[in-house]
Amino acid sequence: MQTPRVAGASARVWLPQPRSWPWQSITVEELAGAAYAPSEDAREGNTLLHAELPTDGGWHTLTQRYRVTRHPVRVTVPTADASLPADVQRYLAADSLVPVDGPEVEQVAAAARGAAHSAEAARRVYDHMLATFSYDGRGCTLSRVGELGDLRRMCDAGAGTCTEWHALFVGAMRHLGIPARLRFGFNVPDKPQGTVAGYHCWAEVHVGGTWLPVDVSEAKKRPHDADWLFGGLDPHRVEFVVGVDIRLGDEVAEKPIFPVVRCAAGATALEVDFSFESTQARPLGVSSSTHAEAAPRRTPVLPAGMTADEVVDAVSKRYSEVAQRPDGSYGFRVGRPFAEALGYPGEVLDQLPPSVWEAFTGVATPAFDAQVLPGETVVDLGCGGGLDLALLGMMVGPRGRAIGIDFAPGMVERARRNAALLGLPQVEVREASAARTGLPDATADWVVANGILNLSPSKAEILREVTRILKPGGTFLLAETTLTEEISPETVSSPDDWFR
Repeated sequence: MQTPRVAGASARVWLPQPRSWPWQSITVEELAGAAYAPSEDAREGNTLLHAELPTDGGWHTLTQRYRVTRHPVRVTVPTADASLPADVQRYLAADSLVPVDGPEVEQVAAAARGAAHSAEAARRVYDHMLATFSYDGRGCTLSRVGELGDLRRMCDAGAGTCTEWHALFVGAMRHLGIPARLRFGFNVPDKPQGTVAGYHCWAEVHVGGTWLPVDVSEAKKRPHDADWLFGGLDPHRVEFVVGVDIRLGDEVAEKPIFPVVRCAAGATALEVDFSFESTQARPLGVSSSTHAEAAPRRTPVLPAGMTADEVVDAVSKRYSEVAQRPDGSYGFRVGRPFAEALGYPGEVLDQLPPSVWEAFTGVATPAFDAQVLPGETVVDLGCGGGLDLALLGMMVGPRGRAIGIDFAPGMVERARRNAALLGLPQVEVREASAARTGLPDATADWVVANGILNLSPSKAEILREVTRILKPGGTFLLAETTLTEEISPETVSSPDDWFR
């Protein structure tokens, strides 16, 4: 930014700083160009970096660099109302960007007439807006910031940016007595690096005791994802700010997604560049031309007196029992505390019904390590109750496929229930062996396995099956525990030893 040349004066600037949420973790890598003092917005908890710049007539470059890990979000759409907590009732009032009455808001809110509960009302307004308005592709750029949010113009023209779309949606919700708020950030395209010209915003509506994410303008651009974007967010965004009318000391900023500058000494010039670079490469792939049988074979050490088929049957029965009674004692860890110990973020697990994680077993977090893209096909070998499978299903989105394979009937039943509960039609669960999935050749962009290889006496067969079902250049991501020395037959004397 360029400050005016005025002796003895200064320009004050506030920069929004992203913070960690369930769907994004933030690490600061660089803050340069000024001495920053963090300040927190007491209303929403937003963090803004405040700096004082000299009015020397020169250009000042302020740099923020962050490492961001992003996750998809999927919230089950409630089917009944709940009492409103006191701390969300403030989201029923108007603010500088969101009116709660007037012809524009009232006309859209009328679409909810006859809804049985708040979530249904929100969906009716969502569908009405998709059928009524067009998207203004000029975007939410810095040069247009003064004109963004004009709902009358949107309704007259029949088109608007994400700002108008979501201000109107939130206004209609509040008019109906349903708390709602705006969230601001930037969409990140699916490419290794680039720049983003303007911000993106979306909405949250409080229904059935939970905050439900809604991105109606993005659904207008991607109609095939409309069901997903009512209750779900793809990971291709970075959030900076919650809400509008953010207090900066004694002042209020309406849209602090861009830097806010105050300079009594004269006008300032401001330029903003938002750039990104993907910093995590895909894991080394196993292509369809790889031959698993090239590795030397070893005879598996089986429990005394048991055949390989009997071991497989014992594993299937044991994990079906876990699916039905996850709170039992099994000689290995099960459930949420174990998942969090391995690195599954508690904030992500909070968004999932307990049935998704309460029967979890595994050895690591491959769903978070896989760089799965929307529209791809991923196969989860040994999907169990479906925690990784659900996360992968959210990543591939409605245009992709997430196929779970498990040979334990109890786990298959649980995983299917969880996929239905989460509203993930792109998730399919098959009862089959990891060595004989029944899938066509070259099905998968990704094959993921979380701790199943050691449970199988037929490891080479599983690796051959992975090779067969992977597309050329596809990726096999295996999480497994390994031995540092050979084991003797005496250490595997009973079926229980097989699970250690």
